[in-house]
Amino acid sequence: MTKVVTRKSHKFKFGKYKGWTVKEVLEEDSGYILWCDQNSVVSFSEKILDEAEEIYYQEEYGTLP
Repeated sequence: MTKVVTRKSHKFKFGKYKGWTVKEVLEEDSGYILWCDQNSVVSFSEKILDEAEEIYYQEEYGTLP
């Protein structure tokens, strides 16, 4: 069974954001959260994914999908 990250205080233990919290990565690069989930690197709760999508679309397109 895959562990699902549900807390924004969870710290990445790998990659370019090693040592960063989910909250910090959401603020810096929300697309990375989406990429990790889509590529089965890390599974995130729906709440975190929804927030990442909202931030990503607002940054990329200035609007929500």
